[in-house]
Amino acid sequence: MTDFELPKELVTKVAKYGDAEKKLVAIEGAAKHFDRQRYGQAEKALGPLVEEMPEVFELKELLGLCCYRLGKYKNAIKYLTAFSNQTKSVEQHPVLIDCYRARQNFEAASRFWEELSNGKPEAHILIEGRVVFAGALVDQGELGAAEKLLSSAIENDSEKNKRGKKQGASDSTKTPSKPLSLSKLLPKRPSESEIRQVYMLADIYERGGHFIKASELFQWVTKHDPDNNTDASERILD
Repeated sequence: MTDFELPKELVTKVAKYGDAEKKLVAIEGAAKHFDRQRYGQAEKALGPLVEEMPEVFELKELLGLCCYRLGKYKNAIKYLTAFSNQTKSVEQHPVLIDCYRARQNFEAASRFWEELSNGKPEAHILIEGRVVFAGALVDQGELGAAEKLLSSAIENDSEKNKRGKKQGASDSTKTPSKPLSLSKLLPKRPSESEIRQVYMLADIYERGGHFIKASELFQWVTKHDPDNNTDASERILD
């Protein structure tokens, strides 16, 4: 809803209400505000629209994201939970996990992570949720659990990719191989979410005093993040 061409499904829903054209103009304006990071103005425009059209879940989603960007986590939880309940979607669960993390409600963060991990979402949504939940574990001092969560996921993804490339190979013909270092298991063409996941794991290693492991992963992040969106290059050991 930030490309300013409102989806036909949304337009159809709004058409059922009075002053539909006026409402659509307001929704488009709110989407423009959001796209230009004017979250306060977007929130102000969306509030009355959500009250008038509670069935239009897209408005709750956008309003919830506005509240999240503004640090209004309680309101973000309210609207994004309503969105999730209406759509039966886990798409915004990573944001909900981060909201509960910010409010130090780690029990709720864990519950939403469980729903997300069992919900078969798209890969990037699952990774984003995993990274945020790992952060919640770190906040609680559970570095070991956070490290295991991320490293196990990376190892599992690598194993899945390996099996896909070696379909039909017989177990009896395989010879035991030497365990590879984690950096050798990382994707060669990572997505942005995969880069963030590795950065988070490097940060956890560093916090735990595993500086060589951390530096190795920070090097990988620097190599695959040409726009230098993180401070990884500054955290590589000399």
